[in-house]
Amino acid sequence: MILMQINHVGPVPSSYYVRDHVKVDYEYCMTVNRGSSQQLDYEILFPGCVLRWQFACEGADIGFGVFLKTKKDVLRFDNTYSIFQAKRVSYTVEVLLSDQLQSQREALTNGTNGKSSNNVQAEDEQSRL
Repeated sequence: MILMQINHVGPVPSSYYVRDHVKVDYEYCMTVNRGSSQQLDYEILFPGCVLRWQFACEGADIGFGVFLKTKKDVLRFDNTYSIFQAKRVSYTVEVLLSDQLQSQREALTNGTNGKSSNNVQAEDEQSRL
């Protein structure tokens, strides 16, 4: 049995926006034509796995949703409301296995973000200079 947990918490504060501060290299790009939508299907085979995504839309907004359809998680980019403009979406999607998720949680708890302690110490020393 696959349990789904999607938290709906409200608007994202503008202080969390990173578009102008962080350069992200996305794995894929696609165009969602005006008046249409595109969806990506991912089958989660093992309990405890997590679907993680990140995306950006160039120049304008796009609708986005996640839903379950016949035992598959579906990510949907929705441009059906746009009469004139196609949208270019860059995205990365990962399925994290439960052991990968656990190691990432441990790294975050230790404050290393998956980096070795030597790298973190070197970065700390450089930031002090």
